Amino acid sequence: MAFGASGAPKATFRASSSRSATRAARRLSTAGWLMRVALFGIGFIAIGGEWFQMWRSGKWNGLQSALQNFLIAAASIVLAHLPEKNRAPE
Repeated sequence: MAFGASGAPKATFRASSSRSATRAARRLSTAGWLMRVALFGIGFIAIGGEWFQMWRSGKWNGLQSALQNFLIAAASIVLAHLPEKNRAPE
């Protein structure tokens, strides 16, 4: 998650700089978002939800929160990889 937290501001603030810096920031933030998808998708939803039957407990049921985090991370990956507007060549 630290990669996503450090890569997203870089992608935002360096959007007007060189393309290589933008690509590097996009790769770094994508790595962080993928770690978040893996943590919440595989860790909490698949393993915690099914293997440890987290859905049966009224106290320890974190599937709703895990699903929200998983969907936010997945949508952020899609948004990070949308095509850029046409810019003048450097």
